[in-house]
Amino acid sequence: MIQRILLTVILLIFFAGQAAFSQPEPEEVSERVSKAMAVEGEVQERADNWDWEKKDTIDDIRDLKYRVTWLQYRQEKNRVYIETVKENIKNLEFKKAEINKLREQLEPYLEEVVTKLETFVENDIPFLAEERQKRLRALKNSMNNYDIALSEKLRRVFAEGLEIEVEYGQIVEAIEDQMLKINGIDTEVVIFRLGRVAMLYMSLDGTQLGQWNHGTRRWEPIPDDLYRNVRRVLDIAQRKRTVEIVEIPLGAL
Repeated sequence: MIQRILLTVILLIFFAGQAAFSQPEPEEVSERVSKAMAVEGEVQERADNWDWEKKDTIDDIRDLKYRVTWLQYRQEKNRVYIETVKENIKNLEFKKAEINKLREQLEPYLEEVVTKLETFVENDIPFLAEERQKRLRALKNSMNNYDIALSEKLRRVFAEGLEIEVEYGQIVEAIEDQMLKINGIDTEVVIFRLGRVAMLYMSLDGTQLGQWNHGTRRWEPIPDDLYRNVRRVLDIAQRKRTVEIVEIPLGAL
């Protein structure tokens, strides 16, 4: 609005100056006024357009500032993420090294356990010999199988080897239809096993009783004064008598 007033004043001064020197024709005056008004309109339009462009520019600057702030935030977040990932990778590499170290120690240890278990079975009281030897062969084959994971080897050694052998020491059983050489004669007997504490035998006719002597590693007849107690134990194992406390020979442990 101020621009328009200034422009009108300038035009009046201009026309007044011209009037002082000459008296232009009305058509000429009209034409000059029209041109001046056209110029004024053009100037005002440009000013209006500049105002809109200025507003758009300010909006763009504000938007760019926001985007810069957002990008700085994301950059900082990504830096933290990258540091976290690097730390996780470092921890995983440490764990991998520890696992490899454990594997280097564990696999030979399992081999040693199987070897010791085999020696233990050979020196143990003689029961379920075929079943136990079969299990030992399976364990040794597992240890020599590259395709079996170390975790599975560990499970087999402890669950299918040591754990089962421990359970054998807690079992009380009577094993029928067994053949023993007694006095040089193959004799059918019933064997009573009290865990790994004692093993006793009785012939089917009940006339011959004996025990496994772990010291001499052979079957021996029991003393006459223990004969009655051993018969009672065997009857209890075969569920022919109710359970009761009975003294029995253990042999050399």
